[in-house]
Amino acid sequence: MQKYSQNGNEMRKYTYISGLFAALLLLISAIIKIISLPIYTLSNITLISGISLICIVYLPLLYIDKMKDVESKREKLHYTTGIISAFLIISGVLFRLMDWNPGRLILYSGVFIFGIFTCIMFVISHKETNIIKKYNILNSIIFFIIIATLFSIFYNNRVGKKVFSGFNVIDNNILETNIKLGKNIDFVLKQFKEINDKDNSKLTNYNNALKVSGQSDDLVLFINNLRSELITSTGNVSKESYPKLRISEINSVENYNKPMKILIGVKKNDWNGKGKVLKNKINDYTINIKKILSKKDRNLICLCINTEDKILNNHNKKVSWEWNNFINSTLAADIVILDNLISDIRYTEYQAITYLYMHSTHNELNNE
Repeated sequence: MQKYSQNGNEMRKYTYISGLFAALLLLISAIIKIISLPIYTLSNITLISGISLICIVYLPLLYIDKMKDVESKREKLHYTTGIISAFLIISGVLFRLMDWNPGRLILYSGVFIFGIFTCIMFVISHKETNIIKKYNILNSIIFFIIIATLFSIFYNNRVGKKVFSGFNVIDNNILETNIKLGKNIDFVLKQFKEINDKDNSKLTNYNNALKVSGQSDDLVLFINNLRSELITSTGNVSKESYPKLRISEINSVENYNKPMKILIGVKKNDWNGKGKVLKNKINDYTINIKKILSKKDRNLICLCINTEDKILNNHNKKVSWEWNNFINSTLAADIVILDNLISDIRYTEYQAITYLYMHSTHNELNNE
């Protein structure tokens, strides 16, 4: 009997240690995510390690230990149900956070089973002795620490709708601006063509305007394709309408894991995501526009797309443009950034072709 008691105490000690250690790992992961530290790889490692420790070590030890204290088949069924529901909830949260399928089904199944289990355990707890009650309370505290921490991470990622409605308002204004810029550009090019049809001496300026417009269209197409890829990565459908979709029409706008992998990359020592490709294309675009324009025009127009690296004030360390813009950034924020880049490109295009058009009209007036 004494040997059994010692073995039971050892089992309980390992159960508590594994539970507390797992809770600590999850707490570290939650802190990293909540304060948005740029070490998301460590956050994911601690999250997966903590949940794996719960599912592989803590829950099985807890189940074995509990089975020693109960004799009736009814109580064994209750504890088995509780352990299964805990396993489903915890693994379901991990699947949802990491955007693995079918996370939603696993999580909701676990919550449903856990609700039934909680009601049953509430009734059973009144029939137990004081020692058993204390033991149940201690395990419940550990369990609820784990659950609360997991859900704090889960709901921290799923930021409130009010925040995303703010993103939606900003992005709608940007999209409206882009539409107006597009109409102005079309109007200037139409006027330019009419002047060129009347007088071929304006052909050089007109061709340069077409070059500017063509380069702008190519870069905007790349950004729209990147926008579509980010939306696709989060499980949205109706790909044909992606370039026209507003944030309010997109699912999983709080997702940041998959968009970040596309934009930043996955290799720690070689962050060659598409954000870096975008930066290089923007730099090439700026250089090409400057080559097309005269020196005077270059100084007059605003090339307002800044892709320079940033220096962190606290660490005096350079951070790349793509890292500064897209690290730990949600899909909603990424869409706003990309749509704003399109706005900057269209504004640059509008300025460039307007100055070229003005040169042509000025020469025409002088000739008259």
